[in-house]
Amino acid sequence: MSEVWQRHITDSVQILALGRTNARWLDIGSGGGLPGIVIGCFLADIKGAHIDLVESNGKKAAFLRFVAGELNLPATIHAARIEAVVETLPQPDFVTARALAPLGDLMGFTNLLLKRGATALFPKGRGFEEELTQAQQSWHFCCRYHKSLTDRGAQILEITMPQP
Repeated sequence: MSEVWQRHITDSVQILALGRTNARWLDIGSGGGLPGIVIGCFLADIKGAHIDLVESNGKKAAFLRFVAGELNLPATIHAARIEAVVETLPQPDFVTARALAPLGDLMGFTNLLLKRGATALFPKGRGFEEELTQAQQSWHFCCRYHKSLTDRGAQILEITMPQP
């Protein structure tokens, strides 16, 4: 159980700590709810806070909907691919994705949101430098690094788009 807490819950909470709680969050590829449901738990009593979770797998989306409802979280579950809903989602302040795709693909999924002012917080493992180099070949963005609290070789990439 301690490994689950450290590896998954603490890993999710550290993402929240880099943003604001009184904000609108978006978690893409939410899977079993990490970090989206964990973030939603911390947002539960904060006026105006909300998280949208996007998960294309219908069974996983149903699970997320059940958990969010049982815990009365300020969350909306979208059972769809991010490409299909990105233009219709409310503009988030922060976007997360944990273990979903390489950074270049994440940039493609979130480019529109980042251009509108969102900040992406993407946890990346030990190979993050290679992903970053590849993504920079196709995308122009600003990146700050935050050391992971749960893995000495990992980073959380804080990504924004240069604003005109």
